[in-house]
Amino acid sequence: MNTEDSTVEEITVSSHVKLVSNSDCTITRTSAFASVNLFQVNSKASLTIEDANAGGTLTLDGGGTDVSATASLIKVSGTLVLNEKSVLQNNNCKEAYGTSGSAVYSNGGTIKVSGATINNNSNNYSGSYGGAIYIENGTLNITSGLFKNNSTYKNGGAIYVTGGTVNITGGEFTNNIVSSGSYKTETSYGGSAIYIDSATTSISSVEFKNNITYDGVGTLLVTNIGDENTPATINNCTFNNNKAYQNGAAIYTGGASYIEITSCNFTENTVTNTDSTTGTGTGEQSDVYIGNNSGWTKIDGTEYSEAWSSN
Repeated sequence: MNTEDSTVEEITVSSHVKLVSNSDCTITRTSAFASVNLFQVNSKASLTIEDANAGGTLTLDGGGTDVSATASLIKVSGTLVLNEKSVLQNNNCKEAYGTSGSAVYSNGGTIKVSGATINNNSNNYSGSYGGAIYIENGTLNITSGLFKNNSTYKNGGAIYVTGGTVNITGGEFTNNIVSSGSYKTETSYGGSAIYIDSATTSISSVEFKNNITYDGVGTLLVTNIGDENTPATINNCTFNNNKAYQNGAAIYTGGASYIEITSCNFTENTVTNTDSTTGTGTGEQSDVYIGNNSGWTKIDGTEYSEAWSSN
């Protein structure tokens, strides 16, 4: 690949493609191509970006505030692999109603993240989900990587998942945001780092810090996951200095969920609304809030209901 910065319109991937750069390279969206994806990965095709042995960093850049995008950087029906020295950044879908997954949008595809940096992506407009990644009825595997400064309006400041499978065994989520306007009583809005609904879920060895849900709940919001025989698992994760407007500054569980939380560390997580008389929320000061309509949530082997705090 040419090491000079490039400007492209949508590239369709219909076979197995690998992008590697010998030195730092940036592929940038301009306003002329705000309505198209930089890459579209078709079903049965794959796109792999960078490699741990590559000489330079390969960046896909959405153009930041200079471009009001109406499409994700990458749309995936097949498989997307984001390795070390790959960066997806600065895709701003602020004015695009319903644009979800500013960095990556996938319906039925597979996304694998191993060492990538995904930062400064946003879709802060009503009807939008997943500030960085939106995946529906697919597979999400993360072994490592940095998700930073991503934001959305409703659910999943960094990642939104509905259906399929989630397996996360490492990584860092920091400074991600759910803005959610004035919906201060809306407990279905949240997940400033990750929102998961109705997916087979396993999360371990992840650091969550400085994420904020301004008007909703939870840094990690999970609902309708697991079953009695095969519960969802959250293990050996760190939650530090995360904030939510109400209920479960670190984790909020809802729906018909069966969840086991083990060996996690919770420090300085804060619910910002603590006045239940205002009519704007219960303000339960808790690290974990159990809002399950049915099912159960166990923390280090003990079943809890409603609020739990490490303090």
